Amino acid sequence: MCQRNFKDYKDKINILLLKKTCNNTILYNDDIESGAPLSFFTIFYFGRFLPIRCRPFAFKNKVLFMLKDDVLRLVEDSAQELNYLIYEYSLDLRGVSSKINVKIDSLNGVKHSDCAAYSGMLSQKLDDAALLSNYTLEISSPGLNRKLRTTEDYIRFMNAPAKIVFDNDDKRETAKGTIKSVNSNIVILQTEKEQVEIPFVNIVRANLDY
Repeated sequence: MCQRNFKDYKDKINILLLKKTCNNTILYNDDIESGAPLSFFTIFYFGRFLPIRCRPFAFKNKVLFMLKDDVLRLVEDSAQELNYLIYEYSLDLRGVSSKINVKIDSLNGVKHSDCAAYSGMLSQKLDDAALLSNYTLEISSPGLNRKLRTTEDYIRFMNAPAKIVFDNDDKRETAKGTIKSVNSNIVILQTEKEQVEIPFVNIVRANLDY
């Protein structure tokens, strides 16, 4: 396979992903004019020829979106196969300096061995798919002072110490205490002085507070 006039593409639309960082991604287009309102591109993307019609400056983003979708699919597939939940992830795909950060979760907690097992499976899937020529993979747990984001989180961590920032009329307040009760609308926090009822709709952010 060949790359045609790659220097012109690099100069005019700065497609970093196509500089052998995606081993199977090759750009074909005989006449890109930087002043043209729309251009036609055809890319060979991991076994598929995909025609794209867009402005030159948008082409890199379209390729990047497709790549992120494929990487995210492997992130989720690895978690499902090992019975983990994806707590958070970030994909910073920049060619040879790509970074993938994933925080995994489990109802039984996350140990170092869990992170190692997930890292091994995801690395193998990424390498088999040849999506990235080089990358840094960081796998971790949500941490001791993890965020509380759903009703299920509050129920799961009943009787645990928490810090909740919430709106109370026109004021923003912070309450620290133990999660004592949870229903579909309200969490009750036992502070040192009193019980505080906080509607979920008023919560700005919350986390465990060990």
